[in-house]
Amino acid sequence: MKARLFYLAAALLLLAACGPAAQEATATPAATPTAVSGPRATATQPPAVQPTTAPATQATATPKPVATAAPSGIKPKRGGTLTFNLRGDPQKFDPWVRGNWDVYDPYSYVHARLTRVSSSSEPCELDPPEPELATAWKWLDDRTLEIALRQGVRYPPGPPFNGREFTAEDLVYTATVQWKRSNLVLTPQVKLKSVEAIDRYTARFNLEEPFADFAEALLENGRAPVAGPELFDKDNSVNVAEQAALGPFRVVKYRPGVAIDFLRNDAYWRKEIPYVDGLKGLIMPDFALAVAAVRSGKLDFAELKGQMQAGIELEKSNPDLGIVWCEGLSSHSLILPPDEPPFDDVRVRRAIAMAIDAEAIAKLNWGNKGLLGPGVIDPKHPTIVLKKEDYPPEIRQYLEFHPDRSRTLLQEAGKTQGLEFTINLPVTYRDMKNGAELMVEALDKVGIKVKLNVQEWGAFTATTRLGKYKGAMIYFTISGTDMKSGLLSIHSSTPLTSNFNRIKDPTLDALLEEFERTLEPEKRKEVAKRIQLRYADQAYGVGIGVGLDPQVRQPWVKGIPPKFRSFIMGDYVMHAWLDK
Repeated sequence: MKARLFYLAAALLLLAACGPAAQEATATPAATPTAVSGPRATATQPPAVQPTTAPATQATATPKPVATAAPSGIKPKRGGTLTFNLRGDPQKFDPWVRGNWDVYDPYSYVHARLTRVSSSSEPCELDPPEPELATAWKWLDDRTLEIALRQGVRYPPGPPFNGREFTAEDLVYTATVQWKRSNLVLTPQVKLKSVEAIDRYTARFNLEEPFADFAEALLENGRAPVAGPELFDKDNSVNVAEQAALGPFRVVKYRPGVAIDFLRNDAYWRKEIPYVDGLKGLIMPDFALAVAAVRSGKLDFAELKGQMQAGIELEKSNPDLGIVWCEGLSSHSLILPPDEPPFDDVRVRRAIAMAIDAEAIAKLNWGNKGLLGPGVIDPKHPTIVLKKEDYPPEIRQYLEFHPDRSRTLLQEAGKTQGLEFTINLPVTYRDMKNGAELMVEALDKVGIKVKLNVQEWGAFTATTRLGKYKGAMIYFTISGTDMKSGLLSIHSSTPLTSNFNRIKDPTLDALLEEFERTLEPEKRKEVAKRIQLRYADQAYGVGIGVGLDPQVRQPWVKGIPPKFRSFIMGDYVMHAWLDK
């Protein structure tokens, strides 16, 4: 997948504002804008699209292209209800404060954002986003971002919005009140000085200091929905399950632990879609249930994040299914929090890193068809990520499998006997558990005893993912959804970050801050290199890469683009139609 440096993100899709009768905006690929230094210039087109084909999963399963859109001359059918799986029960209906995909997944169908995922047909490409509520954005200087909003967008009729028009005041309210409650829009908030409505359809974001990834973190953040103040109670919370907002669907019924029913939002500004009358999301936290429901035809569409083996099995048993294979959005790592024993000794962390054969784990999980991530930056961003051979030998050794050196380091640290710890991980992702079991075996061979604590998703998100755990954890080193800004929010110990690996490293903090203040692309690459060298040298985590996620469509499901981001499915499903 392409990496998108900020000077491209800042120059995305500068389109003329569209009136309420405007047709769907589709970006036309153009030449890549020229990089600039200093305050960022604005280009009128996104960078050229580079086609990418999803790799094969294993020798036993070769993903095939999926023709989901209607062939030329075939008009999509309207009507019907599309049934799909929800990976968790939302329980609380406030996507601004509950930072879990079990909320963002269903509410991606209901709430609009500033942009949406591109609907182009290139498989698995995370192309520059398409305009949604925002139609254009530009930097006035290196601290001032101005966003033009779509005119004529209206909320649904009836309470609480009564069909009123969406305006810049709604964006100001969301940014200054609701986004502050979300741990997933933290990085932009750290640098934000103020937000103001310049006129009815223009908002201006003023930064405290230059922040290179601000536009990307704001505009491409799939977890930053926008809504007016009427939706919220006096304490700024959302307590109603049945919601209607600016997105393509509305929630009409919620049955806890069972299902969520959606109807098409007839007030949605894009009048040509959705094609289906409604959606039914069946709550299936157990992926085995979802796989069985696909086989029986109960599900029209299934998202199986972290379930590569399940996808392979489905492809064998049901060859008529359409399966799209895309690299996962985030690279997995064994995270070693340095603020508690035994990981407070860098020699122990390095010994653990050299005792684990990351390539063997990747082969076990993904049959050598994933991307091995040796460091702190996701391997899907090749313009800034270092390859293993780019590390000097004295640091590269901590990215390689050297069990003898591991034993030597443990001896130097006085940890030759009785070293034990727990690895915490969520039960949701089968691939993670496979890799964890291989880690246990490898560490046992150098004298380290490890227990696995496999947690239900709710328990994991309420404790481990918030940094409340003993021992190590297996989770994402860096989120591919938020790209480089996620690097700061996950690994910095500065305020308002989700530093679940509990790193408190002033050197790394300074590098991360420099990375975000640096606007010139080549200089950023150099800072990114120093960040990766520091992270690897200190062995804060053992990168084990990212595999392929399957998304399954029944033969009668058409129109969904062959690419996806797992927690903003609404951007794809709005295009679905049923050929039956």
